[in-house]
Amino acid sequence: MHTFSTAHTGASADERAARAVLSWLYEPGDRRLGALVDELGPQAAVDAGAEQTSIDYRAELRSLPTGTDLRREATRQVEQAQQDGMRILIPADHDWPPSLRAPDAPVCLWALGTTPLPPPTRTVAIIGSTDSTAYGTYMASGIAYGLAESPPYTVISTGAAGIDRAALTGALANHGHPVALCPGGLDLRFSGPPWPQRDQVIAEGLLLSAWPPGARPGPARARTNQRLLSRLVAGTVLVEADPNSRAIAALQDTLEVGGVGMAVPGPVTSVQSAGCHALLRDDRRVRLVTNAADVTDVLLRRAGRRAWAEPAGDPR
Repeated sequence: MHTFSTAHTGASADERAARAVLSWLYEPGDRRLGALVDELGPQAAVDAGAEQTSIDYRAELRSLPTGTDLRREATRQVEQAQQDGMRILIPADHDWPPSLRAPDAPVCLWALGTTPLPPPTRTVAIIGSTDSTAYGTYMASGIAYGLAESPPYTVISTGAAGIDRAALTGALANHGHPVALCPGGLDLRFSGPPWPQRDQVIAEGLLLSAWPPGARPGPARARTNQRLLSRLVAGTVLVEADPNSRAIAALQDTLEVGGVGMAVPGPVTSVQSAGCHALLRDDRRVRLVTNAADVTDVLLRRAGRRAWAEPAGDPR
C-alpha cells in the first residue's frame, strides 16, 4: 500500500492510509467493519475486507467500470485528497474524541482546515430548520456569537441551509472557530443556496466529514451524520423545527448518549417552532434556552453535577 506524509503524531502513515482506504471503500457506521478493524487492525482489514461479502461497498462504487481494482483506486483517491489539502483524522490522533471509539464509529474523519478537532466538553451543536424564519436565523446566529465569548465554546452544525448555516455564520462573526460536519464528501459544495462563508470556515474553523471525496449527501447519510454529531458535543440546541423535522432526532440522539438537549422557544403561532415547543412540553430532559448565557449555564451546571457525583479518577 502507498503511504503519504502526515502532520499528525501517534500513528504510522501506513495506519492512516489504511483507515482512509477503508473509509473510501465502505460506508461509515457499519458495525461489521468496525469489528473487523478491531479484530485485525486497519491494514489487515483492507486485505480481508474484499472477502467479507457482508460488508457493503459505498453506493458510488457501483458506477465504476467492471474490473476496477478498488483497492488501487482507493489508494489513488486518498493520495489525491491529501494533495488537495485534506487531512485524515484517526483514533490514534491526540484530538480524536473518546466518544468515537465505539464499533459503529467511522474509521477516520476527513477534514479541511488547520483547527484541531475540539473536545466534546467544549463543543455545542446548533441545529434546526432548513427553512428558517428571520426570527430563527437571528436566534441561531446570536447564540453562536455569544458562545464564542470567554469561556468560549466551539459551535458545530451540519452546514445545511437555514439554522445550521446561521449558527456557523454567527460564530465566525465573533472570531469563533466553528465546525461544519457534512453528510458527504468535502469536495462537494453545501446543498441549498450559495454560502460564501464556506471558505471562511475552512480558514478559521474546520470542515469535517465521515465520507471521502465524491460521496454525495442523501437521507440515510444525513441521519448517520446526525448520530455522529451527537457524539461530538456536550449539548445540542434546537432552534426552529416543525414536528416532523429530522433535527428533532438529532437532539434526541444527544440525549441518548448522555449529552444535554436544549430548545429555543418561538412564537406559539409558528409551525417552525412547534417541534421545539413539543419537546419542551413532553420531554423533561430538554432545557429551555433563549441566549448563549442560558446555554453556558445549563452546560456548566451539568458539568458541575458530574464532577460532584463521580469519584476522583473516573475516566468518564
